[in-house]
Amino acid sequence: TLRRELDGVQKILKTGLATILRSGLKDAKAAEALIVYLKRRGLSPRSGNYVDTLVRTHASIAYGLAQRAGYAGDPDLWGFEYVTMQDDRVRESHAILHGIRRRWDDPFWDLYWPPNGWGCRCQAVALYGVNIRQTRIPSGATPDLEFKAQYDGLRLAHEKNFGQNSPILSIY
Repeated sequence: TLRRELDGVQKILKTGLATILRSGLKDAKAAEALIVYLKRRGLSPRSGNYVDTLVRTHASIAYGLAQRAGYAGDPDLWGFEYVTMQDDRVRESHAILHGIRRRWDDPFWDLYWPPNGWGCRCQAVALYGVNIRQTRIPSGATPDLEFKAQYDGLRLAHEKNFGQNSPILSIY
């Protein structure tokens, strides 16, 4: 049935992405390796750009998860500042978040922890100190809830075992 075929494709993608991310390959080399992996299993990706985006996004998600986990329990951490690349490629919905400073346990980070959408290059920069002032969240701030739902699925899978349990994002 179609559902069984889709589940099979999803499993191949999940396994391939996890294997390649664990291998430590970067960017173009990782994308090339994923293309080879998929073709050996009878799948043809839409394009090289599509595979590049998959690899970069999943690497970014894994990095973001590891970064946030790495700060857990740091007694000196005050919070984070949301930082964009401040160039012409930054989406408006991300640009309005640039410079926001919130405590580490603020619910803001549950919605806006980078990556904050496909191709997001934003970062959460750790802040240490006692005289840091929290900034307001702009009224126009709107999280990419569809991406966050998928990201949270990866986060939950990562907490169990990313390599074995990470769900592939639903766009496949």
